[in-house]
Amino acid sequence: MKPKDDWKEKAKKIAALEAVKHVKDGFVVGLGSGSTVAYAIAEIGRRIREEKIEVLGIPTSTQAFYLAIEHGIPLTTLDEHPTIDLTIDGADQIDKKLNLIKGMGGALTREKIVASCSKKVGIVETGLFLNLAHQAYLGKKDGNLIKL
Repeated sequence: MKPKDDWKEKAKKIAALEAVKHVKDGFVVGLGSGSTVAYAIAEIGRRIREEKIEVLGIPTSTQAFYLAIEHGIPLTTLDEHPTIDLTIDGADQIDKKLNLIKGMGGALTREKIVASCSKKVGIVETGLFLNLAHQAYLGKKDGNLIKL
């Protein structure tokens, strides 16, 4: 890793840890994809082991599936749990007005399906954690982001 990129990795990890603070015992959690979400998946696994919380994960990609298994997160499906308490996912870009771009990865369709089934969607992006109502994320209502 290049020294100039160290701050980005630290920021990603801090943001991911902040996102996981919103995961509660008994939650069904959508597990997004990407490098930032990998930190969140590891932290959820740590909390399951050390805090003994019960959480089920629904992965949005093969990467998230294998990371969840590696970190001891029990998995489920949308068929078994059609309502998700919280999805944690990344974004490709977020501008100063909090407009969000997704779609540069290969798991976009599954990410959108999982997000649409979620009560809340947390977007983690290079040092940011935005707690969003899923209607805003999906462009329902007036299309603006609603910060909770």
